[in-house]
Amino acid sequence: MTVPLIVAVCALPFTLFLVDTYGWELVPFILAGWCCILLLSALWLNRAFFQGAKTLLPSIVAIIVMISLWVWQRVAFVALVPQAALRYGYFLEPKGSYPRFWVLALPVSVGLTSLALCCTVSLVLAWRTGARRSLAWQVPWWVATLVVFGLPSLYLDAQGNASVFI
Repeated sequence: MTVPLIVAVCALPFTLFLVDTYGWELVPFILAGWCCILLLSALWLNRAFFQGAKTLLPSIVAIIVMISLWVWQRVAFVALVPQAALRYGYFLEPKGSYPRFWVLALPVSVGLTSLALCCTVSLVLAWRTGARRSLAWQVPWWVATLVVFGLPSLYLDAQGNASVFI
């Protein structure tokens, strides 16, 4: 349980620290690292508390969904956002509304819906195995997953900023 809590608390500040120190080129590797940590902690969680139950499958699907949506955001960003006119607040302007929908709104909505569905399936599978108190151990993992999923969209969505680190 400690690892997902550490990921949930430290993902944002640690990612921003590394970006400030080493540059934006490192971000895909940082995100891949967070996904590996989440995957390893999901493997441990499944082995320690749910012994052979299929609660691992929704966690793996969630990580695959996150990576797929990050790729979608990156491809949409490159295809729809003009690099020459990119400036702070671009997505808040009328001409930035179409790219904002495809780069921000739709991928984030699909991601949150998919992660909520995976979380629900995971909890139901764990419940069916007879694990009642152990369900609480899954909550930090899913919170950490949501935090890591939201990292690439942080500046774009919260501030209307034109910087992106997908």
